[in-house]
Amino acid sequence: MIALLIFFAHVMLSWLWGRGVLSIFRSSSSSPPFYISLLFGMTLETMFVFLLMINGVPHHLAFYIILGGALVLNLSTLSGLWKERPDISESLSTWWSKLKVLRWYEHALLVLLFQKLGLVLWQLYRMPTFSSDAIKHWSTQARAIYGQANFSLDARQGNFLARQLEVVLDYPLQLPIWRANSALLNGGWNEFVSRSDGLLFFLLTISITYVAVRQLSGKRSWGLGAAYLLTSLPLMVWHGAAGYADLAITTFLLAAVASFIRKEWLYCGLCMAGAIWAKNDGFAVYLPGIFAAILVYLFFSKSDTITKRLKPLQHFAGGLALVLPWLAFQYIYFESVALKLIAPLQNLLGEIPVEVLEQPILLGQVGTRFEGSPPSYQLFWDYVFTGQTHGLFWIGIGIGLLMVSKRLLQTVEGKALLAFFLCTAFVIYYIFTFSPAYEYLLIQTTIHRTLLQFSGAALLVVAYGVSLLTVAKQK
Repeated sequence: MIALLIFFAHVMLSWLWGRGVLSIFRSSSSSPPFYISLLFGMTLETMFVFLLMINGVPHHLAFYIILGGALVLNLSTLSGLWKERPDISESLSTWWSKLKVLRWYEHALLVLLFQKLGLVLWQLYRMPTFSSDAIKHWSTQARAIYGQANFSLDARQGNFLARQLEVVLDYPLQLPIWRANSALLNGGWNEFVSRSDGLLFFLLTISITYVAVRQLSGKRSWGLGAAYLLTSLPLMVWHGAAGYADLAITTFLLAAVASFIRKEWLYCGLCMAGAIWAKNDGFAVYLPGIFAAILVYLFFSKSDTITKRLKPLQHFAGGLALVLPWLAFQYIYFESVALKLIAPLQNLLGEIPVEVLEQPILLGQVGTRFEGSPPSYQLFWDYVFTGQTHGLFWIGIGIGLLMVSKRLLQTVEGKALLAFFLCTAFVIYYIFTFSPAYEYLLIQTTIHRTLLQFSGAALLVVAYGVSLLTVAKQK
């Protein structure tokens, strides 16, 4: 129980960081959504710790500096909350009155959502860390940062990025640093700390989906239904306690698309910075789609001047700039993620031996290593669209897009969101077809996690299209 309380304390610390900094630069009187402040604060907290550690500040001291900064930024807010603290009984009464107006099927959806949440908590408390990537990298590197015995950001040291522990060196450090910070707050390392961020992202995925779909549809039941549909994916609940970074990508990307729909370009950029800082997939797989959406939006927008037309891109780039320190660090010490992504395309456009061109496996994998293996389009159909891991989710997404595509093409935002979906789908197909990642499609590993990352954003695109259809029918 203590670990859970410490977890919520750390969540509030990240939120205070995000809220405090956004309140300085925000020009409007309206506050950003809670989840935007939290995700931004989480990114900012871990990025500042990273920068301090690069400059030789020990992790524990860097964290205490961050803690002090969050309190200083929010002194007025914290004092105001204490002076005007709400009456607990009144708050409970208000909450209960809102709960009583729910319809029976909304109560049923809430019960089902709490059942999913209970399963995540049960895994965190009753099961050890057993997922391979969490053991080999995410939790291992977090434990090394916290212990400071096997970790350094000095490339001249033998323990640079805990390389002697055989972790993946070019993976971003957001989650390992956040887990190490949690361990400092907790006063020690334990199994809950090693994976607790999964609980946070699980809760945020539910919340963002509910809020976004309810705003689009105007119906509470639709928001709850969309949240349950997403959490009903088996991998969603499992990743709430698996210790992987894929659910973080799901959440950041979902928040970015929700911000795009509301035309909050800065927040969209900040969320994409968080996605890139969470895992390389944020840069390689999803940033191209978001860029495509913004370019389509700018092309079809009806702004009077070039300056006004480019303002969304400027704000988005300003938010995205938050991740530049990590990208610069990664570029200096490792092969660029962008170059890894482009390499297969260079091979395809270059001179390909005749014997390769004659292989029917060309759509599956360029080269002879997988000669005789099924083409990738067949594997996508067997493993993703009709396989057991995702059920009928992606077939439903496909049917939904076909139903709403005409309406999407009639609005600027709809065209942009459709461009995002199609571009991202193409990048995923490209990576698992023409790169060594084909192996992970063939053996059914990474492909399912990648589709989990994309699931929330894809559902929101369809929900936006459905909202356009319902508005058209009302007219």
